[in-house]
Amino acid sequence: MSESQNGSDAKKPQDPQQYTALGVVFGALGVVFFITMDSWAIGLPFVALGIAFFSMGVTGARKADKPEPPADDGSPST
Repeated sequence: MSESQNGSDAKKPQDPQQYTALGVVFGALGVVFFITMDSWAIGLPFVALGIAFFSMGVTGARKADKPEPPADDGSPST
């Protein structure tokens, strides 16, 4: 069990594409369960998870594309 030297890996932000891909996989699995299983209720949690992860990935990608405003250091601008 080795830890990173500077600890920067623990604070690394998540990639929004991972959430989007996970949402697509869960959504597809839910649709397959809707179609193939005897009860539609089996696929419902997977579709819900797919929608949740997909929306988290899409909104995270939008936030990642926005540039951050410059930091205000408190000095008056001239």
